[in-house]
Amino acid sequence: MGTDYFIYTEAKIGDKWIGIDPILPAYDKETMTSKPKYYMTYWNGSRSYFRETCDKLEHIGRRGRFSECSEEVKAKYPHSLETEQNGNDDRFVASYYPVFIDYNQLRRYVDFNRYDHHGMIHKDRLFEYEHGDAGELWAVEHEELAGLSPQELEAYEYHEWDDDMGWNRYFKTICQKVQSRIDDFLDVNYMFEDVEVRLVLVQCW
Repeated sequence: MGTDYFIYTEAKIGDKWIGIDPILPAYDKETMTSKPKYYMTYWNGSRSYFRETCDKLEHIGRRGRFSECSEEVKAKYPHSLETEQNGNDDRFVASYYPVFIDYNQLRRYVDFNRYDHHGMIHKDRLFEYEHGDAGELWAVEHEELAGLSPQELEAYEYHEWDDDMGWNRYFKTICQKVQSRIDDFLDVNYMFEDVEVRLVLVQCW
């Protein structure tokens, strides 16, 4: 059974949380008419690749209820909200509980200069990986390089990278996307010097 992970960005204005993701036109392919649709900050549809990230977000965040979400996020999950209000929290009946993550807490874990792995990589392998033709990277052992000539060593280069299934890679991506939402919001609402921001993680089966 597949899992979709949706992340939204909310800012607290006064005592109210509001969604600050964009509203975009959603077109009907047949009629070519559109209606406004509230978008998201981040989506991932791979349980195997995103599972560790989800676990980490749940660890640093807190489980909550849809009734605590902004009106924008509530509108995305009316069935889940109704199910919750009726006292039925069965995860297989509706979207799972939302998880709220303080943005400042997330940022404590993000260092764009730190990576999960580093080492010497054959340039051919790196090229294939960067163009989607290789599934993973691994560093060459020192013993493999020790007997190579200077010309042969030129085929290798030092590289740093994050694990495809690790949380570090996804935290960096999410942080960049959330910061973009904040910057856009503050550009328009320049009367605010700073706002409290949180992420809302929703899992759907």
